[in-house]
Formats: sequence, structure tokens, C-alpha cells
Amino acid sequence: MDKLYPLDVDRAFKVLTRLRGDIKKFWDSGPLPGVLLSRQEVTMSTVWDGRIADLQKQGVPVERQLNGMRRQFQGYAIAKGAANVDGAYQLMDFSLRAESQAALAKAFPSNPSSPVAYAKLTEDERNALAGAPKYYDEGFDADIDWWLKNESAVTKRWLEWARG
Repeated sequence: MDKLYPLDVDRAFKVLTRLRGDIKKFWDSGPLPGVLLSRQEVTMSTVWDGRIADLQKQGVPVERQLNGMRRQFQGYAIAKGAANVDGAYQLMDFSLRAESQAALAKAFPSNPSSPVAYAKLTEDERNALAGAPKYYDEGFDADIDWWLKNESAVTKRWLEWARG
């Protein structure tokens, strides 16, 4: 994973072309992978972790595999010129508290952004999250600088390939 970037885009498209006949559908909406998996129309899929948790709660026999996962981070922002900046800061303050983060993780499999929040979860609750500390070294981070330079070209190539 430490040699992933710069991405070898030509190699990636060669592999995609080789596998094209075995790919049922390139998903274009969040629920679709779960639908395809639950109907057993596909053997495997990339899927948002929260969708897997929902499927498992419904009794669908699916498991996740986290080795090689792309770690994803989120953040808050306040729009320039926002009308209620003080209220936005208060919401951010509340939302980023360890207690709030842990409560959210218990209600929905959302990874806390505060490492302190993990201490407020049981071991089972922590390990049910894809972003749990025990899985951290199994994933990689997207190279934002690479994507800023290459996203337009890769997207154009992807759209041409996917349509063709």
C-alpha cells in the first residue's frame, strides 16, 4: 500500500478491461451494492461500511473485508459569510465532543473523528467500526495532491471506458 501512488492508471484500466465481462454493474447509488448483495446477484462489491452493518442487521449473510481499505476522513466547514457563525461553532463543538462522537458511533456505524471517543466505546462497539484503531494499519489514505492533479483526466477516461 505504501507504493500505491502514483497510481498506474494504464495498468488499472487494463485490469478493468480484462474483468469487464465479469462485472455485473458499476454502482451509481449508495443503496445499490447492498441490494445486489442481498439478492445474491453479485458475489462481492465495494460498499459503504454502514450499508454492510444494515444488511447484517437484516440477516443478510455478508461479511466485510477491511484489508487494503481506503481510509476516509471527514470534516466540518463554515461557509464564508454564514449568517450564524457562532451557532455553527457551537454545533461543531458539540459534535466533536468525545461523548457525542461515541453516541453517534453506537447509533450508526460512523467512525469517531476524535480518538478519545473510542475509549468511550466497548471493545465490541469499537471493533464493529471500520475505522477502529485495530484496523488502521490495514488501510491507506488517498493521496489528495495526486488526485487534485489527476482527477479530471482519470474521470474523463473512466467515463469514456464505462460507456464504451
